[in-house]
Amino acid sequence: MKKTILMTGLLALALATSNLGAADFDLKANMEKLDADLGSLQRGFMTSNKKAVEVSLDRLIKDADALFNNREQILSMLPKDMENKKHKANIAFDSSRIMKNSAEEIRQAIADKGKFSVRKRQARAQAAYLEIVNACFRCHNLARDKGQILEK
Repeated sequence: MKKTILMTGLLALALATSNLGAADFDLKANMEKLDADLGSLQRGFMTSNKKAVEVSLDRLIKDADALFNNREQILSMLPKDMENKKHKANIAFDSSRIMKNSAEEIRQAIADKGKFSVRKRQARAQAAYLEIVNACFRCHNLARDKGQILEK
């Protein structure tokens, strides 16, 4: 946990000293925050640490809600010269909703202890986790025109 906090702090410092514009910085910093939440959630799954999964889900929902729950706020984070900003803000907004719903699905899979087998609950939780990752990629691929790893 301390290592994650240290790495997040160093990453934030590196981002703060770069020459990004304010909107670019906010968007990149917010994506870094969600990435840290996802990494923490994945580690919780991999180590079968129920408490870590619950804490990570709380943080992921809180961050997704705070960062991408308001279309106007999302629009203000997108670069000024970006095309189709309203459409891309809608994608980010929808991705946030999908993330929250999938996080709730993970919680339900954990809670359904007596109703379903461990394998079925694991499959549900893992599918919901992958849906969170897919929502992140949908938003990232469409909302970030600049700096894509894969060129068109």
